[in-house]
Amino acid sequence: MAKAPFDPRASLDELLHTARSRFGEVEFQEVGLSGGPLEILQIRDMTAYIDKIVARAGNSGDVQLPLWAKIWPGSVVLSMYLERCPLVEHGRYLEIGAGVGLAGLILARRGVHVTLTDLEPDALLFCRINALRNGLEQNVDVVAADFTRDRLEGTFDGILGGEVLFRQSMFEPLGAFLGAHLAPRPDAEIVLSVDSQREGIPFFKAVCTDYAIMRQDVPFSDKDSGEQRTACLYRMRRKS
Repeated sequence: MAKAPFDPRASLDELLHTARSRFGEVEFQEVGLSGGPLEILQIRDMTAYIDKIVARAGNSGDVQLPLWAKIWPGSVVLSMYLERCPLVEHGRYLEIGAGVGLAGLILARRGVHVTLTDLEPDALLFCRINALRNGLEQNVDVVAADFTRDRLEGTFDGILGGEVLFRQSMFEPLGAFLGAHLAPRPDAEIVLSVDSQREGIPFFKAVCTDYAIMRQDVPFSDKDSGEQRTACLYRMRRKS
């Protein structure tokens, strides 16, 4: 497990300078939520940035798209649930595959401690920037972690993830990670959001012997295509 790729003492302006040096123009976008908007850093012209890295890669085909930088609909659906769900007072919460950290910051704003994790160094940079921008840094740790192979210290009262079930090879190690880190209390909960078009069903079938699973389908309009789609919200608690 590597260290986060930034100086934890660095100011917001210093971190923004780092982000601009890597991605060009960036900007904060307000994400409207019932508890008030959060300002989330975004790459201003994602298309231009992708064109740039594709051209740089040339014929090698080695292009790492910054998929973590997008605010996915499933993450917004997850965030809407987290605004109103019951929380453990003074609890510890964990977001896996945090991307820009939107869902975890919702919980931090509600007063609990949140650890934001991702395996992408730039995602961790954006998470730290967003925590500082929204004045939530006292409730947020940013940690480099790959849930397919790493382990963290201790357990958590809640574990959340948006759009983390995108590769079937991840399913088994993710199940082991969740089992290792969910607190042994009856109200400890895992909450995962999945685009209904993704292949997440085999994961939930595999873990249903250990967890009681509740599913809620949430329709949304895809802002890029205008199509009506569905995000699936899964809540998981250990069976007694």
